[in-house]
Amino acid sequence: MRGFDQATLLGGKKVHFLDATEEEVVDLVRSLVIQLEIMASCLAMPTQQRKLLRANIASFQAYLNRRH
Repeated sequence: MRGFDQATLLGGKKVHFLDATEEEVVDLVRSLVIQLEIMASCLAMPTQQRKLLRANIASFQAYLNRRH
C-alpha cells in the first residue's frame, strides 16, 4: 500500500499504513482531527450544529487520550 504523504500534515510526517506503528497511526489521526477543527471553525453553520461538531470532536479526542 502506498504511503500517506501530504504536505498539510503537521510536521510533514509520512506514514506507511502497512508498517506503521500504533503510535504513528494515533499521531496521524490526531493531526487530522486538528485539521478538522481548523476547517470547521471557518465554516458558516448554525450555532447548534457548531456546538454538536465541537462536542463530537472533543469526545473523539478524549477517546484517543484514554487509549494512548
